[in-house]
Amino acid sequence: MNLLQMSATGSCLIAAVAVFRAAFFRRLPKRTLVWLWVAAALVLLVPVTVPAACSIYGLLPVSPLPADISLATPDVAAAAAPLWPRLRSLVSALLALVLATAYIAGMRRFRCAELVDEPWAADWLASHPLCRPLTVRRSRRISAPVSGGILRPVILLPADMDGAAAPYVLLHEYVHIRRWDALLKLLLAAAVCLHWFNPLVWLMAALAGRDVEFACDESVLLRAGEGARADYARTLLLAESRRSGMPLFANGFGAAATLRRVEAVARFRRPRVLHRAAAALAGLALLAVFATSPLAAPAPVPLTEQEALQEELQGTEEEIYASAMLYMDGAFLAVDRGNDVVLVPAVYGGAAPRGAVQFVIWNAESANREHVVLTSGQAGKGASYTWTASDGYDVQNADGCRISYEPVPTG
Repeated sequence: MNLLQMSATGSCLIAAVAVFRAAFFRRLPKRTLVWLWVAAALVLLVPVTVPAACSIYGLLPVSPLPADISLATPDVAAAAAPLWPRLRSLVSALLALVLATAYIAGMRRFRCAELVDEPWAADWLASHPLCRPLTVRRSRRISAPVSGGILRPVILLPADMDGAAAPYVLLHEYVHIRRWDALLKLLLAAAVCLHWFNPLVWLMAALAGRDVEFACDESVLLRAGEGARADYARTLLLAESRRSGMPLFANGFGAAATLRRVEAVARFRRPRVLHRAAAALAGLALLAVFATSPLAAPAPVPLTEQEALQEELQGTEEEIYASAMLYMDGAFLAVDRGNDVVLVPAVYGGAAPRGAVQFVIWNAESANREHVVLTSGQAGKGASYTWTASDGYDVQNADGCRISYEPVPTG
């Protein structure tokens, strides 16, 4: 798949997920949406698809995955052909450079922050194990808590915040780190850099960033219990009121759409197992339809000689019957092609004659031999022979007559 095909496939999946999200947002576990966005990002970044019989692209009469797209005249398109890939690559490289610079600067801010070595931090880290080294730091350059880093994650608190008095803040950032949300944001950034010309990719990045926060809120409430909804909602509002200076690709506790997050927290109920299973099945069905490619057409099976002859004659039966259909011992169909007679044993399942033969044309009423048509040539594909009439008889006059063949007499 080329880039435009990947972008077209990803666009269809993004649109499907966005519609699915709008229709069932309140009922869906938000983690389901996050996994769907992960799948959309991978479709945009990985030039490999999984073939499936249920793929929507196999049901469309016209393929939505063109090799190239151009609305210009042929001359203009030919002149602009080398320009578009260069422009696309240049903008992608510039975007990647800007985002990489911002990411490195943000991570440097994390590493340069003051390490929190107070007893409460050590106790909290001991009670929240992680397979990666996790640290808690403070910085005067931020006003709301954030987390970042992939291999060596950091929870960064404002200098005036006491982490011991804000357990939900730490738990929220811990869930972000545990779920590798920083890596997801890097995937989204890579998709935006590569498909910057596609507005649906920008929409995916915005919606996925919000759903990551919604999913994190749900996970916190699952751990803390429904009784913590009021305290957690107040923590959200407090964090939003002081949010500023969040590093790029960091997971901010007081991120965007805070009011909708507070509403979601107020409505939160622990989902049932059946509810989760139904959401997972719906998500898988969505991916099976929109994230797959149609099954490839089966490789053609080599035709036998008889099947090749039948295929050659397919669609020409009327022409054959109208021009020169000769019955030969009830076993062969002879098709006249100028000075060529083709025996077609596949029609009746007979065996083609081998070697030099002569055709005998019989009188249908008297059953006498009337004409002998001499032939030359060997039986090959199509059992083709070149004929000459020994007495000037035109073989085309034998339409509908009974004809047999026999070896050419020797001596």
